[in-house]
Amino acid sequence: MGTMRNLLEFYTEDEINPEYPSIAGILEAQDTYLCIEYFCDNPCCTCREILVYFFAILEDSRKPSSEVIAVFAYDLKKHNPPTLVKDFKKSKLTDGLLKRLQAMLQEQGYIDRLKNHYHLVKERVSECSDFEHAISDKVGRNELCPCGSGKKYKKCCLDSF
Repeated sequence: MGTMRNLLEFYTEDEINPEYPSIAGILEAQDTYLCIEYFCDNPCCTCREILVYFFAILEDSRKPSSEVIAVFAYDLKKHNPPTLVKDFKKSKLTDGLLKRLQAMLQEQGYIDRLKNHYHLVKERVSECSDFEHAISDKVGRNELCPCGSGKKYKKCCLDSF
């Protein structure tokens, strides 16, 4: 897996299909949270993992806090339930956000949005062909894949070129 990046690191808000906005806001109990998705930026990685970050919206300014409340991992390919990333402790708040995220993942519009953003990020990073050539010239078939998957290169990203 490569570095996880947000769609807005590659596109301006004007370049994104308004049907699939770049961020999602959700209301959980009496609080509002901002939900921002991050996607793998390695052009040869075939993972479809998404990290979903949740931030609290500050009441006084109606802007998101800089503190991340929870991060969940979700795989678009496997469709396993999202899981709380190890660095965050399970709590009533994270349980509530997880339930809300699970509900969002049942909505076809949200899944379409994630797929659209995943492909936009992959499209933008694949435009950089220097990365692909540098990897294919330096990595042996039996070495660990530079995408970080832990697999051998021949079983991971070799066929992506």
